[in-house]
Amino acid sequence: MSATHVWIRSFADALTDLGLEPGEAERIAAETSAQAQESGLGLQELFGPSEPYARAVVGALHAPIAAPEPGGGSATTSLPGAVLLSLNEVGKRYGRQRVFSGLNLTLRAGEVAAVVGANGCGKSTLLKICAGLIRASAGRVARCRRIGYVPQDGRLLGLLTPHEHFELFGAASGVGRSRAQSTGEHLATRLSWRPDRRLCVDRLSGGTKQKLNLVLGELHSPDLLLLDEPYQGFDQGTYLDFWQQVHQWRDAGDRLGDSPAARTGSGRPHRRSERTRLSPRRRPAMSAMWVIAKLSLRQVARRRGVVLLLIALPLSFYLVRRDLQGQSIRFLALGLGWAVSTVTLFASTSARWVDRRLCVAGFRPGQLLGGRVLAMVLCGLVLAGADGLLVWFAQDVGRQWAVILLLVTTVLIATPLGALVAAFVPRELEGALALLTVMAIQMLANPDGTTAKVLPFWSTRELGTYAINGTGSEYLIRGLTHFGVTWLLLAGGAALVTFYRLRLIRLPAPSSSR
Repeated sequence: MSATHVWIRSFADALTDLGLEPGEAERIAAETSAQAQESGLGLQELFGPSEPYARAVVGALHAPIAAPEPGGGSATTSLPGAVLLSLNEVGKRYGRQRVFSGLNLTLRAGEVAAVVGANGCGKSTLLKICAGLIRASAGRVARCRRIGYVPQDGRLLGLLTPHEHFELFGAASGVGRSRAQSTGEHLATRLSWRPDRRLCVDRLSGGTKQKLNLVLGELHSPDLLLLDEPYQGFDQGTYLDFWQQVHQWRDAGDRLGDSPAARTGSGRPHRRSERTRLSPRRRPAMSAMWVIAKLSLRQVARRRGVVLLLIALPLSFYLVRRDLQGQSIRFLALGLGWAVSTVTLFASTSARWVDRRLCVAGFRPGQLLGGRVLAMVLCGLVLAGADGLLVWFAQDVGRQWAVILLLVTTVLIATPLGALVAAFVPRELEGALALLTVMAIQMLANPDGTTAKVLPFWSTRELGTYAINGTGSEYLIRGLTHFGVTWLLLAGGAALVTFYRLRLIRLPAPSSSR
């Protein structure tokens, strides 16, 4: 007899011994086995010993609604909490394929509900609908405004520390850095975890990353918390800590209805006396953008290869044509544009899978795009200043200010170009090849031809000619005009695609009836 069969048999027997009907115990055991198969982990590894897990399941199933009074009577049953989530005949289809249909659910404050079912039946899809990430094909979904969402994949920003994630997700709901970090530390201790300020997420174990995911979902004290695979990768101790926290949410609430969750969507407690409550407020757009910009710069600084690329690429382009003054400066600008656009691409694609979760937490798409572009512009301007000093000392150019203008406009074109490519292309390799193609055509095309004029960096040729050859102002005007039109097209295109990709479905508020 296999270890899996022994665990399931022991689990089902424990459920029966704890008071469940044999048929119900077998059904729960089958669901538990299916979840383990879906996760790819062993039952012992995923849930720990069978008997403690059975006690946790039965404890979740049998939540007391009323307690006896000391005098022998019964306490008055508390009133149900406000409706936080309401599903009415909700269905989802992808083309001709029906995922599910006719789902109904009313979830109130203080209740814990679970979504269970076989693999591929649409559990994660349903939670995405509740989070506003995708639209239901049928029915009506109503939901409270303040929610937390912990997705199944739980992708994070690998080059940021847990404390920097606390700051980032705190900023989404308008909470300052110190308050968000202290709250994150407090919530982490409930899962027996003390985050290391020096350790980036890429170096955390799978179970610790999942703890971080749970903390981020709870950080801004949402009224409704949606959890997809909430304890995947947990050891037995953390698993028990998680269920203890679920029970605390339940016990603090006015009423509870719950089931043994493989994937849990939980309504938060109606009373919050036992947990830290942030006081969010809407931050000014520039303040939120600056948090994104600051943390994006930190990610770039921690990618040493990217920093080397930023420095070496423009310099190598310049050195290849050092003997020809005009071409060396133009190549320097093109190398700068290629480097900055590629770094912008990297910064955008690395955060692609986190951005929608940040929007659920409270960020606006414009803040995410604007902050990231701002970071790359600042990075590019520092590099442009260094390259300008190189030209100043190494080349005898009459219009040095025009060289600086050339480099600055190149940076301002490169950042929205990289952001636009990243919005269309989800992976770094394909995006880098797309930028390589653009730069190769830019270098090889006849600068007087139509092809070169519709490419993003044609303005470098006009501004370079004005700066180096001492030509008339018509070159300056053409270069600046091309720059302005190109910037508007690239920035507008990046904004439109980003807003479309990160848009959330607006869900109405549920009925206020209790």
